[in-house]
Amino acid sequence: MSHQLPSSHWLIGSTHAARAVLRADMIVEGEITPPNAVKPWLLPIPPTGQVFTSGFADYLSARKQPLKARNDLPPSGQALYDIVAAELSANPVDAEGRQWANLSARHLADELGRSVRQVQRLYSGDPFRHVVKRIGGKNTTLIRIGHPADLSPEDQARMMVKFWRRATGRKETPEEFGCLVGIAKDCPTGLGFDVFRTIVRNWSPFMACAKVAQYLAMHDGGDEFDPDPEKFYARYYAFPSIKVIRRFLYVASDFYDDRVQNLASEPKCPDVCSHILKVLKGIGIQSSSKSVGTKKET
Repeated sequence: MSHQLPSSHWLIGSTHAARAVLRADMIVEGEITPPNAVKPWLLPIPPTGQVFTSGFADYLSARKQPLKARNDLPPSGQALYDIVAAELSANPVDAEGRQWANLSARHLADELGRSVRQVQRLYSGDPFRHVVKRIGGKNTTLIRIGHPADLSPEDQARMMVKFWRRATGRKETPEEFGCLVGIAKDCPTGLGFDVFRTIVRNWSPFMACAKVAQYLAMHDGGDEFDPDPEKFYARYYAFPSIKVIRRFLYVASDFYDDRVQNLASEPKCPDVCSHILKVLKGIGIQSSSKSVGTKKET
């Protein structure tokens, strides 16, 4: 008679098998999803036909507003104005093509004897402009005194970011934010936001136009940004892509121009349409050097 202890391998194997059966049953019943499951194919977002002009209209309206003077502010606003002006004079911070004062809300709250929220409301209104940037590894509040229509490309890119997140449910990457800044720089001031929104809301027809541009580049000596047709290939992106808009911004501009012209022919056309068509005429839209729809060199 053997006194050798029985092996436990049978128990381990049976347990693994039982777990596998249990997982299979739960997957069939829909209680869990299988690991590495293939994502279901989703239909592209149908075009809405929307043509945005309100962003440019707001910009034109802001241009007509005078810069709010110090004496037009309440006492707390005047005190904040003096602190910002003094800091700008003593220690200006260069960012986004502007000069800013590095002043935290906590510091201003102590200086003004107000709560942080009250101070934040103060510098969120005219004539103050503010932005939170990553400086030295930490979030830093920068404040300046500026006209409401003094929009930097980064200001316009941040407007696009808010729309992008709402429209797609996706967060932009740092590289994509840079593409948005490029879109704002190359479009007429104040208009990039409307062009971007119109393209995102009408992605399928825009992508059809972009694909035509790709085919033309493949068979007709590239485009004005890359003359080598061997670097191009036709690709259709089913969902909005910031990089595609940036690369084919000249297509986006033409697409937007055409849609605004159609809108201008309607009886209830917004008054701003004629102004938009005027600023678009003769504008040379640039393209990103980091191309989408072109082959990468090896």
